[in-house]
Amino acid sequence: MARRSIGPGLWWGTAVLVLAALLAGLAAFELWSRGGEPESLTATEAVARVHGGGEIAKARIVGPLDCDQRRTIGRHEYVGARSYEPAGPDVVVIVRLEPDARCETVVQGAGRIREAMPALAAQLAGPGEPHVIELLLPESVAWMFWVAAGLALFGVVGLRSGVGAPTQLPPRRSATTVESPRSAAASEGDPFRVAGDDEGLLRRPLRPSATWFRRERRTAMLHASALWICMLVAGGWATSFAFDAYRVHRIWTTGLPAIDPELDGEETARQFVFRTTTAKVAYTDHTGKRHEGELWFPSIAVDDGVAAAVRYDRDAPDDFATSCEHERLGGRIALVVLGSVGLLLLGGLGSVVARARLREIANARETIHAGGVELVLRVVDTQQVIAEGRAVAIEYTLELPGGRTLECRRPADRPPFLLHVATRRVLGLGHPQRPELVVLLDPDLGPLEVEPDEGDRVRARYQAQRDAQRSQESRA
Repeated sequence: MARRSIGPGLWWGTAVLVLAALLAGLAAFELWSRGGEPESLTATEAVARVHGGGEIAKARIVGPLDCDQRRTIGRHEYVGARSYEPAGPDVVVIVRLEPDARCETVVQGAGRIREAMPALAAQLAGPGEPHVIELLLPESVAWMFWVAAGLALFGVVGLRSGVGAPTQLPPRRSATTVESPRSAAASEGDPFRVAGDDEGLLRRPLRPSATWFRRERRTAMLHASALWICMLVAGGWATSFAFDAYRVHRIWTTGLPAIDPELDGEETARQFVFRTTTAKVAYTDHTGKRHEGELWFPSIAVDDGVAAAVRYDRDAPDDFATSCEHERLGGRIALVVLGSVGLLLLGGLGSVVARARLREIANARETIHAGGVELVLRVVDTQQVIAEGRAVAIEYTLELPGGRTLECRRPADRPPFLLHVATRRVLGLGHPQRPELVVLLDPDLGPLEVEPDEGDRVRARYQAQRDAQRSQESRA
């Protein structure tokens, strides 16, 4: 019968695919919102629309820009066109050129119109103090599709690793078909040996415990869900920050400077280089209305020398951005990256534990179906794993009858089945065809389906065999 194993990759692969779908959906929505033909406006009509508070989501200025007269301001290059219309005000329209962009292409591109920032307008207005408006070209969202495609590919890899290839289990074999060699140690009276069918401690045929497999699989899935939960938290945190960072960048680059801004707050130092900024913000817009708000955000490596300034969205005056938010976007990005990496490492630890648990479950099922040779292993050494002052696990070094050693770690509350504390022996099952597979039995003889008091009878049979061997040695 073919069985298909399901690993923790199914969880994080699904989470990454969901994140990729959200990012692709956001990019598609942005492209849809930019669809349709742009509204053609003269410079005078554009100024009137902007000053009247009208919203222009997609517009194109009628008339060419002066592509021969470019002006570099800071790190960007601008072109403009001056309009002298008898029926309207003197107007200058400016557009920022992207690197390697053609001016003719820029003119044909659609964008949003806003009143230019005062500092920019002062440098491009020229004589006569005309009205200055700016055509803001939409930023490309192609990178969002590329990132979504990369995440989708990564998610598919996770799904493929989570859903393993079918494993063909060997047919159930009875105890009489298992050929088990006798160990030389058995002739010396030491039960540290491979047990034959005539001296087996367990009742045959071996039956797998459905309760044990369900419990262990449920525990493995709980560990695997840690990665899924951490990825959801990291994805939600990163998505929330991305929207907020976009909002801050948009308002700071396209918004209007506030009048009489007031920032009253403090920065609290946390561990290492972490900082939190808390402030109350108050400002007046160009209509004379006073606005108030609160600000809080964490970051890394705060720059205390940033001058206090506030800008607000003309279409939504209550929505503002401060200079400290804008200047510390890099520190906030670093914090999100570090936090997300930490969450993924934490979730990855749970994934590793889950994979080990699932491998143990698969090995146990395969060994039982193969007939399971009884093994009595000697406990060579034990080490406690201490965390926060308490033992969370025990590391066992076990020796098989052939002299090979086996390293095993188990939770402190789930020790192997010790047959006799004084002799430090452990009962397990070995695979007849795969010597590397060894399954240690729990105190309740899991993963075998047995009677509730079968463990006591196994101890009694073990002690009886040991006493009989000692009696034969004494008579000899």
